[in-house]
Amino acid sequence: MSEPNLSIIKIEAVHCYSCGVELQKEGKHKKSMHHAIPQFHKPKRNVLIPICDGCHKEINKYTVQSVPKLEALGNFIKSMEQFIKKYKEVINTYEKEI
Repeated sequence: MSEPNLSIIKIEAVHCYSCGVELQKEGKHKKSMHHAIPQFHKPKRNVLIPICDGCHKEINKYTVQSVPKLEALGNFIKSMEQFIKKYKEVINTYEKEI
């Protein structure tokens, strides 16, 4: 007998957790399993919830597209912090010479 995988929690339901429509086997309301905690957060446990394919595409459109933008913004902020630090060092050196 195999050990259960405790790192995955799979919730079963008849209706979409997002829009409430009854899940189907085909079409826009086809059952799809969605990670409740996005994978880029590297969760200790993956929680999968049933949602329809249409909602899954809408949710991922915002989540997946926003991650690179947030990372780019984070990199920009780090670069600006480094620039400000260097700028302050230059100003402090200049002020000591005066």
